[in-house]
Amino acid sequence: MKFLRVGDEMIRLDMITRIKEGRSDETFYGRSVRKNVDAWGWIELHFVGGEIVKIEGESAEALRRYFEAEDLVQDLGIFA
Repeated sequence: MKFLRVGDEMIRLDMITRIKEGRSDETFYGRSVRKNVDAWGWIELHFVGGEIVKIEGESAEALRRYFEAEDLVQDLGIFA
């Protein structure tokens, strides 16, 4: 069994059934009515019991890099 700590949460890796990831854009308007877009990433972890945990921001990027470094993710984008 492998555990991963994200903030104050301990995640048991063998209980994850699905991982969903993406990016969201937030738009901010200033006095000059210029549009600035800030993008941040998120990851949803789906567990055996049906629980879903959504992790956003830098923690999501670190988790994504961890999964890729440990070879826990295989990209099958050619079939999407």
